[in-house]
Amino acid sequence: MKQAVITVKIEPEVKKKAQKVAKQLGLSLSGVVNIYLHQFIDTKSILFSKRELEELEEDREMLQSKELKRRAKEVRDGWIPEDQYIPLKDLTKKYGL
Repeated sequence: MKQAVITVKIEPEVKKKAQKVAKQLGLSLSGVVNIYLHQFIDTKSILFSKRELEELEEDREMLQSKELKRRAKEVRDGWIPEDQYIPLKDLTKKYGL
C-alpha cells in the first residue's frame, strides 16, 4: 500500500498528550490520524463525542449566537444526531485555528 506524508503544525504539548493516549490504546499517532481521516471521508463530517458537545453547550459565549442556538435546538430535537454535530466555526474558534 502506498503512503503519503501529511505535515501538521500542532502545539508540542498537544502532540505529546495525543501520543500518550494513542499508546494507551495500542495505536500510533499516525494510526489515529489515519482512522479519523477514513471516518471523515466515509461520513463527510467531523465527528466528536457527546461529551464534547456538552462542553460546547455549556459555553455561554458560543451560545450567544442565534444560529448556534437554532442548531443546538435541532440537535436536542433529534434533527441532527448529537455525536455528529459541532459547528466548524466553533471548533476553529475553540482550538485557535
